[in-house]
Amino acid sequence: MEEELGFAGHPIIGAACVLHAEHYATEDVVYLQFLLPEKTVQVISQRKGSSYQAEMDQGQACFQDPIDKEAHGELLSALNLSPDDLMEGLPLQVVSTGLPYLIVPVKTNLANARIVARDFERLLARFGARFAYILDVPSLEGRTWDNDGRVEDIATGSAAGPAGAFIVAHKLAQPDSPLVIHQGRFLDRSSELTVVVCGESASSVRVSGEVQFIGSGHLNVPDSYLQPMESASTE
Repeated sequence: MEEELGFAGHPIIGAACVLHAEHYATEDVVYLQFLLPEKTVQVISQRKGSSYQAEMDQGQACFQDPIDKEAHGELLSALNLSPDDLMEGLPLQVVSTGLPYLIVPVKTNLANARIVARDFERLLARFGARFAYILDVPSLEGRTWDNDGRVEDIATGSAAGPAGAFIVAHKLAQPDSPLVIHQGRFLDRSSELTVVVCGESASSVRVSGEVQFIGSGHLNVPDSYLQPMESASTE
């Protein structure tokens, strides 16, 4: 509510399935393009019985240099974590497929992770990140919040892509093989996102998830708001 994002994964997956259901109801598979401020996202929506499955191509993953170990303490403290929680041999690193996430790879204490720093957004900005994603590497389970720490995400497509690219880049999984990222358990709404990183250079990161329709609504607009706009001049 506070800002517009240049890229967000789950709204695209959900919107693709809504468009499929509303405008291509007779088609089992639909190919869509979403035009964003900085790039175009290709999406495939497939009907799966009473639900839908959508896969978006987030494009190439971009990696910043690993964060210096001297800065680990401040970042981990802001996330209620300690150096002992980190997965050995892995760096803290900012990865983006449209929205830069600080990937924090841990082996323990995912349940205790939370944002405790008063100005976490400014701290992240120092390292070129917009949000943080705590990734439990052994279980491939993640957590992320708004930067005030008030709202935790149940599933985050824009973070799952960078997390999958991080795993492949550090040789913990093979490229072109599906990775299932888990999220939402601590909100009693467990989710799964499938990530496929194409090639070792992460030239294309594909994220997919299942969509269920759980509600609908109507917007009543006064007739005076529905007058056709004048055609734009072509001169």
